[in-house]
Amino acid sequence: MLFGNRSEFAIEIGEVVTYASAPGYFIQLQLHIGNKAIGDWNDRIPIDPSIRIAKTLLVTSPERRMARFPTSDPRDVLAEVFDAFYKEISLESPDLRDIFHVEDLGLQAVCDRFGIVVVGATAESDRCIVKDLETNAIDTDIQLPVGFFESVLINYVRWSETIRSQD
Repeated sequence: MLFGNRSEFAIEIGEVVTYASAPGYFIQLQLHIGNKAIGDWNDRIPIDPSIRIAKTLLVTSPERRMARFPTSDPRDVLAEVFDAFYKEISLESPDLRDIFHVEDLGLQAVCDRFGIVVVGATAESDRCIVKDLETNAIDTDIQLPVGFFESVLINYVRWSETIRSQD
C-alpha cells in the first residue's frame, strides 16, 4: 500500500502482522522522499505509536507552516528545528521539536538512521529535509506543494482505522 508518491513524499506499508507476545498490529513501513526509500524494510513497527505521531503532525500543521525557511541552508534549518527546540512558536508542547520530526513516523525503522523534518517554505510550498545520521550529511532537500504532506498523513491514518477496526 502506498500513500503519496515516491518522487515527493510517500508512506509505503507492506506486511501487517500480530505477535502472540505483544499487543496490537505491527507493520512494515518505509518512507519515500524525493525517490529515495528511507527505513529498514525488514523491521516491523507497532502501528499505534506511529499513528499517534501522524495525528500530532496533522494537528500541528498550522504551527509548522508558520516556521518559514524558503532559502536557508538545510543545515541551519536542521540546527533550529531538529537539533534544538524551535522557539518561535507559541504552541504548548513538552517537545516543540515534535511538530517537525517526520522520522518519528517510522519509529526505529527510520529514526535510527535518518533525521527528517518538514517546514514551511513559502505560501505555496513546504520543504522536506533528510539528514543521514550516520554520515551527518544532508541526503535530500525538496519542495512539496502545501498540503501534500498532510494529505499523505490523512490517508495513512484512515487506512490504519480500517486495519484496527478488524478486531
